[in-house]
Amino acid sequence: SSGKTTFLNALLHTVPETERIILVEDTPEIIAHQPNALGLVAVKGELGEAKVTVNDLLQASLRLRPDRIIVGEIRGAEAVTFLRAINTGHPGSFTTVHANSPQGALGYLLSGLTVTPPKYQRYGICRIARS
Repeated sequence: SSGKTTFLNALLHTVPETERIILVEDTPEIIAHQPNALGLVAVKGELGEAKVTVNDLLQASLRLRPDRIIVGEIRGAEAVTFLRAINTGHPGSFTTVHANSPQGALGYLLSGLTVTPPKYQRYGICRIARS
């Protein structure tokens, strides 16, 4: 209850109505007012296991020609998929990450990468987060 979803909803109000937005969530909480927005929600099985994960939906969203991809919260393997998506033609996408500080959030995202940047690059990124 730190206001991450509230902040995400507020950010969505700044996105032009002409953009195609794909929302990816495990629990529907994000409200998009843009007419060309599409919400995708993860599905759990009868025993609570993930049948369709946020990562599955994020990968599928890349085929839906989004201008922006909004992920409710990154918690696992979807971190790498999201970083690749914003690096390959979906700028302006955003998400939330559960962390105690900006440095912790960046550290979490970096730890999910298959190729971790050298220590000095990681240090530089965390210094930027503090500024």
